[in-house]
Parts: sequence; C-alpha cells; structure tokens
Amino acid sequence: MKRLLPVLIISAALAQTASAAAQRELIPMAKGDTVAFILTVPPKSTEAFHVYRQGPLPTTDEFILLPGGNPVRPVIDANQVQAVLGGDWPVITRALATTDPFEVLRKLRGDEFVGITHSLISNRVAQLTGRWYLDPTAQHGAEYIYKIVIIDSRGREIDSVTRQVSVTEVYPDAPSGLKTETSDGRVSLSWDYDDWRGDYNDLAVQFLIWRSSHGATFEVVNEKPILRNDAERRDYFDLWLTNGVEYAYYITATDPIGRQSATSDTVRVTPVDDVPPAILEAPLTEVGDGVVAISWNMSPELDVAGYLVTRSRGLDKEFHKLNHELVPPGAPIYYDSTIDNGVQYFYSIIAIDASGNESRRSNAMSAIGEDKTPPDAPTNLVSEVEVQVIKLSWAPSVAEDVIGYYVYRGLSDSIQPRVTNLPISDTVYIDSGFEAGGLTPGRLFSISVTAADKSRNESEKITIEVLIPDNVPPIPPQAFMATNVEGRYIDIHSGGSPSLDVAKYRFFRREGPADSMMLAQFDDVPLRYRDSAITRGQEYVYYALAWDTAGNQSERSQIDTILVRDFASPPSPRNVSAKKTETGISIKWERVVDFDLVGYNVYRSDLPTGIFTKLNDSPVEGLEFADPAGTTTHYYRVRAIDTSGNESTRGDAVHAR
Repeated sequence: MKRLLPVLIISAALAQTASAAAQRELIPMAKGDTVAFILTVPPKSTEAFHVYRQGPLPTTDEFILLPGGNPVRPVIDANQVQAVLGGDWPVITRALATTDPFEVLRKLRGDEFVGITHSLISNRVAQLTGRWYLDPTAQHGAEYIYKIVIIDSRGREIDSVTRQVSVTEVYPDAPSGLKTETSDGRVSLSWDYDDWRGDYNDLAVQFLIWRSSHGATFEVVNEKPILRNDAERRDYFDLWLTNGVEYAYYITATDPIGRQSATSDTVRVTPVDDVPPAILEAPLTEVGDGVVAISWNMSPELDVAGYLVTRSRGLDKEFHKLNHELVPPGAPIYYDSTIDNGVQYFYSIIAIDASGNESRRSNAMSAIGEDKTPPDAPTNLVSEVEVQVIKLSWAPSVAEDVIGYYVYRGLSDSIQPRVTNLPISDTVYIDSGFEAGGLTPGRLFSISVTAADKSRNESEKITIEVLIPDNVPPIPPQAFMATNVEGRYIDIHSGGSPSLDVAKYRFFRREGPADSMMLAQFDDVPLRYRDSAITRGQEYVYYALAWDTAGNQSERSQIDTILVRDFASPPSPRNVSAKKTETGISIKWERVVDFDLVGYNVYRSDLPTGIFTKLNDSPVEGLEFADPAGTTTHYYRVRAIDTSGNESTRGDAVHAR
C-alpha cells in the first residue's frame, strides 16, 4: 500500500507558495450550492480567522460576516485531536507512524508539507490545522467575493485574503490508458494521468479502483487512499481473486471535497493459475524396522491440493512416485513400508496445487532401513563380592543376533550409568569401581545387564541389588581444636568427618598417664563442648573420634594439648623491706591474698632501674627471704606468682640498709 506521504506535486507547490514570505492563498472548491476553502498557510496557535462574503455578483452590497458565531481556530489541545479526526484517525496515525495525539498534532502543524498533504486528503485534518471552512449557503452558478480576515488573540486584524469564486463544479479529469496483467489469483492495474501544471482547478488528489464480478454492481476495492503522485508509476495490485472468474475494472479520480471524475475505460480480465507451487525444503526421514517415515514442512501456498512422494535408490537414478493419492496438504507425512532393511533410499517431495501445477522436486534425503527390534534379555544374573569388588555372571540371551552385553551400575533403578562403553562378549564381568579403586564400602548398588544386537538395539534390563560390606573406618573428624579460655574452661569444637556413613562422634580428654575420659557424644555436626571440670596449672590432652553405621571407629582426630592457666596477674606484695644482718640481707613483705597464689619470687639488682636477677629456684612460700650475698649497695624487688605462672607487675625497688 502507498504511504500517505509521497512527493505530491500539488502539496509541494502549495507548501512552497505558502513559505514564500508567508503569503496566504485561498483555494476554493464548489460542489452543488456549497463552497469549501483551504488556506495554504493556517493560523498560528494564537490566531483565528473570520469569513466574509460579497455577492452574488454583480452587487454594491458590503461584505457580510458569514454566520457561524466564533472565528475558525486551529486545534492546539492534543486531547481534542482524536475527536476532531474522527473516522480518519486510523488512516492518519498509520501515515504519521504514531498514535500519540501530541505527536500527531505536532507533525500536522509543525511541518507545512505534511499539513497541506493531509489536508488535501482529509478535510478533518484541514479542520484540525485551521485551514478549512465550508459555506453551505451559496447559490449554485452564482459568483461571490470571499474575504478571509486573520485576527490575533485580541481580535485585531493582522492579515486578509480575497478571492472571487464561481459556484460551479469543476470535476477532475478521468484517468486514461488503463492496462491490466494477470497472474495466480491477482490482477495488476496501471493507468495514466496528466501531471499537475499549477492549475488550482486541477485538484485531483487520489484515485478509486472500482471492480465488478458476476454482473454485480461496481464497488471500490482499495480500502486505503491511492494518492496522486506524479513522481511514481500509477498502479494497484488486486489480490486474493478467484482464478477462472471474470472481473471488470475502471478507475476514477477524486478531489478533496469528493468531486469524482468520469470513469476510465472499463477493462475485463480473468486471472488464471499457471504458476507452480514453490519448491519444498528437503524432507526429514526416520527409519524403523522395515519402514521409513518421511515428513516435511507444509507448503506456504494457499492453493496446494496435496503432495507426491518420490523415491530412488540413487541420486543419479530415476525417482518413482510412491503414492497414488495425494498426501493431504495439512498432514505432510508418509510411511514407506516397502523397503528392504540395509538398503539406502532417497526421498523427494513434489507439491501440487488446485490447478494441477506441480512444483519441482525438493532436495532428496536418504534413509537406510534398520532393525529396531530389541533382542531377548539375558537371565539368571548373580553376584559375588570380594574386598570391594563385584563379580557378575549371567546366562546369555537366546537371540541369534546378539553381539554382547552392557553392564549398568547405580544407586537406584532409575539412575544407572553404563559402566561398559562397548558391548562385552563374555557373560562374566568384574566390577572394581572407578580406575579399579574398589567400590564404596557399605553402599547398596543397583546393577543391571542388557543384551545388544548388531543394530545396537538393547534388551530390557535384568537387575539385582548388591551390598558392599563396610569394613573401612571413617575418616577422623576434621579441624579439631581445644582452646583455653582464661583458665576458666576449655572450649572444644570440631568439624565432621568427610565420610558419608558417620553415625556418631565423641570428644575425649586424658590427664597425665590416666585413661582417656569421654566428655560428650554427638549424632551430627556442629560439634562443640565446654569442659569446665579442669584445674589450673594442669595439662590436658583432647581429641575426637567418629563411628560409622557399621560400628567402625576412626583414627583419632588432631590432638590438642592444653595447659590450663589464666592471664591475670596476682596483686603485688606490699611493705617490702631489705635490712642488713650478720648473715647478709633479709628481705620481708606482707602476705598477698589471691585464690591461686603459689608463692613469691625475689629479684636483686645493683641499680634501682637496672636488670634484676631472680634469686630463688622455686617460689618462696613464706614472707621472708635471706640473701647471704647481698650488701647495702643492692636493690630488691618481690613479685607474687600464681598457679598459671603469672607474676605481679607493680612494686618499686627497695634499697638494702
């Protein structure tokens, strides 16, 4: 279909005239006693116009304002666009490629060429853009002078256009030279029409195609406008016709107010289908036991009556038709049961239409008939298990074309991967697992065997279940760790065992040479326990064990040895004194009160800020210490010590006297 925006010579001329110094022109058209006007330049959004008339001529009367009340204004509110265009809305929106009322208004008012073009096609567009006025009160055959007065928003005159008009109908010229060509279900029409030469009485803007068949009344067949476009060939294609039926055609030209020309010459034509259907794509083939199914895509042709299936034993040999009756057009499949298994055949399809036209043969697709019947299954499948290895044996299939057997192993009947890539000819199979690493202890396997024939058809499965004895201990618990928490308790936690059949876990503690003591038991992770039955200063050994469902015990986890201690220093001794005696220096101090105190350490130095050396080998339990090597030149410090080995930190050096 032609779009509504071809290069229309009339529209281009009007747009060019309108753009020259913004000079307006008034284009009148008369039909009966009605005069219609189109302004080449519409009022701006703030402008409007009044229409005045003088006559019939000759007359000395003044111009009178034509009735109608309000001045003619362009539509500037997008909400009114669809209502003003009315039944022309679908055609205009398709032509402008938008259904947005604002965009429709912007294109029709913003582009002079677009606005004029659509105003010539639709007087509703002319009304929308403020170009249109209709005077239904004129006298047919009379002459008048019309004056269009443009006013601004305050009603002041800013421009005017005057035109003398004869109320006489000027019909468009009739099209000529109508020619037709026929093909399958269609007729193409072409015609001649004089180019526009600047005469505003020649306002033919579109053509109507009229058709009749079976002696019926002529009716317009083009649903959408065929615009007068002097730059393109004038033609029309009438589709979906019935072959063998005679059709009559003529064409008329119309102008913006619907004045219609006389008819062109009438041409009669009968479409005939002499076009064969399009060649089909190559078919698909699916072979069975003594049969080949051939299928193909349906032909897109609407008049296809059916299909012929052809077959050959070689691409260089003749193809013969297989079916005497056409394959229905809606069921493109055919079964060839006349084949010999093992022989290669080539198949090609021909489409035939309702007129008997045959398409060319499609590309051929080959197929070889093959045996699709599975053999009998083997029987008496039995197993023996030795150290994570299964020995299978079975009775052979009774089918004569069996070439071997497939073995499957999985955790259930529904999930059984094949463990033999190719059929094995023996009726015994040793299954030692992946890379001969043995099968998982404690695992129940579903094992099946099938028979395979020469065409790789498989029999039904025979299946047994085999349990691998579990005599392998689980892997020890992972990431075991024991942590001393300020000497108050031991925080024990561990990850689980990677083994899948672990049933329980236990934490153990050993103190010195004594036997290990179980602290806690768990059925599953997380594994965590707090051991608060501890003694500061004592060393403990912690570890974890795992047991599987078969009662197998794991090795010990990582072993953690913990010395229980805190990190808080005891109070410092007070009132430390160092006095000279006959046997050396006597150092005394006050008792320190602390729940885990074990004694005191005594230190000596030559300077109060020097390096102090501990004098006692083990903690002093009393409150006095004698230094036989001490002199009055020495300085002393006393530190309290607890069961965790923490020493007090405060206390000044004392000078011996």
